[in-house]
Amino acid sequence: MLKQILLEENEKVRNQIKAYYKYKDLTSLSMLGGNISSSPDVFGLLLTTNRRIIFYTETMKMNKILFEIDYGEIIEFKEQKQTVGLFKKIPSIVICHKKGEEVFSTMGDLEKFSELKSFFDGIILGGNA
Repeated sequence: MLKQILLEENEKVRNQIKAYYKYKDLTSLSMLGGNISSSPDVFGLLLTTNRRIIFYTETMKMNKILFEIDYGEIIEFKEQKQTVGLFKKIPSIVICHKKGEEVFSTMGDLEKFSELKSFFDGIILGGNA
């Protein structure tokens, strides 16, 4: 049902994986946890379709966070280390696009990160997932 709500006419899901998204819009999450000083990593569903990449989650059944970007907007995918806590660094995948960057990770689970990397490796920029 979730897929049906998100998809446009003639759009088809090519792949999906669960991942953490480095969420930057703190105003919609601040009511849940009081003051939030840094961007939280939000767990959700990452989808590729024949047109775009979509990220969706629900935070305490209140906030539906939806990130979507058309393949034509994407410049590149890159792997980098993300700092978590004071000293820990974890691998992450960054989508560089015309409006900025979006960061996805598995919060240090290396086996799941290998799956996440394969997920992004399967995307051919230019519209075909």
